Amino acid sequence: MAIVFLVTGAWHGSQFSFLFWGMWHGFFVIVERFISRHMIFQVKNRIFATIKNILSWAYTSLVVMLGWILFSITDLAEAFEYVGVMFGVVKYDYIAYEISYFISTRLILIIVIACLLCIPHKNIWQKMKAHIKNAELLKYVCVILLLVVCFIKIVNAQYSPFIYFRF
Repeated sequence: MAIVFLVTGAWHGSQFSFLFWGMWHGFFVIVERFISRHMIFQVKNRIFATIKNILSWAYTSLVVMLGWILFSITDLAEAFEYVGVMFGVVKYDYIAYEISYFISTRLILIIVIACLLCIPHKNIWQKMKAHIKNAELLKYVCVILLLVVCFIKIVNAQYSPFIYFRF
């Protein structure tokens, strides 16, 4: 697994940051496989299982987001500084834009809806079938609407070149 992810990092680019990105993801995949094989965190209680699932989701999101920083910033020192600024460890005085430039009320609503739809709600659609006549249809309509909103957001965004054009 380590070799596969190291090669994956090398395939994405020749800078060390891409190798580090590959090793980053490889490390977490190896650790997760080790944990799942030895079943260190097996939970029987339903409440604790739900908490474990939410924490697993948050942990995975954090690992992937930090990995994208390694992928997009080619200088490792700059990437570590970026992470330090994100978590308030490093003070960064220069702020070119206010938070309102990046986040609007509409965007917050879209993010909340997207987060709610991607949290694994066990059998939510089966539960809705008891109350809504066409729950399955509603499920597909929600997914398609979210896809359309994503397309609109991407089309209306500022110029952002395809990442592989850099190579």
